[in-house]
Amino acid sequence: MTSEQWPNKGGEVIRVAIAMAILSALSTIWRLALRFRVSPWMGLSDWLMLAGTTTSFVCNIPFIIRAANAGAGRFMADPFWTADRTSTFIQFEFITICLQMYAMFLVKLSICSYLLALDFSRKFRVIIWFITSIVVTFNLIMPLLMHFASCRPFYFRWNPEIEAECWPMMVGKVTEYAQIVSNICTDLVYASAPLVCFRRADLTNQMRFKVRLMFLLALAGTAASVVKMVKLHQWLHSNEPFYDIADLAIWGINEIAICIIVANLPIQRKSICSAVALVVPEHLHSRFGLESGDEHSEDEIYQSTRENTRQTPYTAPEMDDGSEMAIIQLENGRIVMAPTTPGPAVVRESGSQGTLTTFWNNDSKDSFT
Repeated sequence: MTSEQWPNKGGEVIRVAIAMAILSALSTIWRLALRFRVSPWMGLSDWLMLAGTTTSFVCNIPFIIRAANAGAGRFMADPFWTADRTSTFIQFEFITICLQMYAMFLVKLSICSYLLALDFSRKFRVIIWFITSIVVTFNLIMPLLMHFASCRPFYFRWNPEIEAECWPMMVGKVTEYAQIVSNICTDLVYASAPLVCFRRADLTNQMRFKVRLMFLLALAGTAASVVKMVKLHQWLHSNEPFYDIADLAIWGINEIAICIIVANLPIQRKSICSAVALVVPEHLHSRFGLESGDEHSEDEIYQSTRENTRQTPYTAPEMDDGSEMAIIQLENGRIVMAPTTPGPAVVRESGSQGTLTTFWNNDSKDSFT
């Protein structure tokens, strides 16, 4: 039986890697295009997202492709394998695992930076800073230790003829599980924390639907992480690690790509709604929240790039729906709290995102703090 007649999942890995690399790259390019429409200066979360997407793209093309061509998805009894090919495959496998973890770290850090710039409340900031510490610990520090300190020299992994000192294998397994569990926990916080902040707000049904949908899409990344954890468990206990690593690689690719795409959605929301409105009948726009109650554009996401907080007078926007209270404007990251009685308002510009957050100077201002 020749090598060509043996099962090989390498082609499937390559197709998924190319597709997800292109989708995630296009999503980030769209985000940056919205930024450059306003200013050539990018915020911190933009730089982190660009770095994470670039790292993920380089991981997929060319390294995952080269790992697949080097033998990922083949049975160990396949006559394809030689000592040199095995060493080459393990080397590319190590590189792709490193790049995947560091890409996820950068993307998660970008999300934390974006949420901190929204500046919902003091409690919200504490939660996000806590999540940021988890991201740094489990997505950066622990992987760095495992990749470059657990075995000395670290290139012993693909050159077993070298004598090396390594930590127990259990440490590596625990680190892998801890990293995936931390991704699941952070996704759950990303999805739930903003919703908790909005529970006291007066929202129309359409806006409430859009708010929940936007943040709950983060659970798509959680689902990918759960599947990846299952595939990791199967791989760690597999008798065919070279063959079963293909499924693990595919879900690792999906996890990062989904995280990038979902993280970019809040900034792209208005363009997406406008596109959907073109195909949805006009009489259904109100039901699906596609009617635009304001004239703000996505450019306002980045209306200010100043790092220092300042206050300027602000006039409350007109009510667009005839209701007694205005709604929270989540479009473009702007939050407008409506008072029970009219009063002066203050616009506060803060964070590297330059997000505009409007709070009324009455009891409503303290409702989120």
